[in-house]
Amino acid sequence: DTTTFSYACNTGYEIVGNSTREFVCTGDSGATSSWKGTVPKCSKIDECTGGLHNCDLDATCIPGDISFTCDCNSGFSGDGVSCTAASCNATADAQPNNFTYPLMMVEGGQIG
Repeated sequence: DTTTFSYACNTGYEIVGNSTREFVCTGDSGATSSWKGTVPKCSKIDECTGGLHNCDLDATCIPGDISFTCDCNSGFSGDGVSCTAASCNATADAQPNNFTYPLMMVEGGQIG
């Protein structure tokens, strides 16, 4: 006897080759029998290198076990899908304090 079995992979994986495989029943006149054939393999889908991600151009795609995450690059902020350039606020952010004598800050203001 022969029959066909169809296979599918879990989310985040894809079948290598054909998902439908033919198997042959082997057995004797007794009660033992088994199906002989080759089960297909699954491979991880890499959305990052495959260009299947939705990360911002100013973000890095980080592969995961099931899916991927996006992380804004240094100097940018956001959720990774949408990143904007970070900007400093002269009143709220820490002021530069690595001055060497005889330089000192007389006035600080934000430009732009």
